[in-house]
Amino acid sequence: MFLEINNLIDVKQTERLNGWFAGISESSVEGSFLVHHFLSHSLKTSTPVCFVALSQSFGHYNAISQKFGTNLTTQKETNKLVFVEGLKLLGNTCCKDCDKGDNPIDDKSVLTNLLQSISTSYKELKEKNGCSPTIIIDNISVLTILGFDTRDVITFCHYLHELIHEDIGEKGCLVLYASNGKQNGDDQMKILWNWMCHNCTVTMEVCGLATGYCKDVHGEIAVKHRHSLTKPGKERRMQYKLTDKNIVLFAAGMSSAVL
Repeated sequence: MFLEINNLIDVKQTERLNGWFAGISESSVEGSFLVHHFLSHSLKTSTPVCFVALSQSFGHYNAISQKFGTNLTTQKETNKLVFVEGLKLLGNTCCKDCDKGDNPIDDKSVLTNLLQSISTSYKELKEKNGCSPTIIIDNISVLTILGFDTRDVITFCHYLHELIHEDIGEKGCLVLYASNGKQNGDDQMKILWNWMCHNCTVTMEVCGLATGYCKDVHGEIAVKHRHSLTKPGKERRMQYKLTDKNIVLFAAGMSSAVL
């Protein structure tokens, strides 16, 4: 995990993210390192994870997690991790619907099937580990790219949010990774990201430098904590440099590379 990211979002190294709804977006630069961070942080705080992959394979995440000292294969074998191959599941559902007749595929039923699979995995993890899991979806924007109605995708996300809050006691955690649509002007992705900004506990927006590429400054991270009854809202913006196993954060404009 990245300790500097924890400091940026005000989370202790050993703290579970109970009740969190985190939204991560990218624009012009890759922001998936934050997905790896939340995956690693959850497992290292003994929080089980239901990981829904819509853009990358298990082998990809396992190879990167091992750099942080986490073996995902072992986590699966010890019932700490359930890896849901989202695209494969969606494809299988579509094929079954096609086999039933010539009627067009119902997008709602496809997403409902995915939701039920996630819900089942979440509840099984919770029962086996005695604590509420973290749900991570590596790129929710893929659903809009595949042609699912944005309203249905938002409803899907809403039910996931309800799932982690279904118990009166300890809450789960939901982490959604998405493209915000700013780079390619995709209005549907913008709508999805705006919904996330209004509902997430914290949003983390990763973007490239306005001045263009720099080998010593890879981009900026804007973190926004939503205002609540117990905590005031706040925003922080930092620039970063990503290395093979670490990340370096510094205040905007304070790197010698951009002075």
